[in-house]
Amino acid sequence: MTELLIAHLVRLMGLISDNSNNYLSIDLKMESQLYGRYS
Repeated sequence: MTELLIAHLVRLMGLISDNSNNYLSIDLKMESQLYGRYS
């Protein structure tokens, strides 16, 4: 689970640095579904 969290943070940093707010919100929705499945 730690590796997944690190990968998630790295991806978020990349999205934020690209100022892709629409992609960020979509990504967060997908991630919340993913975490809901695996947690």
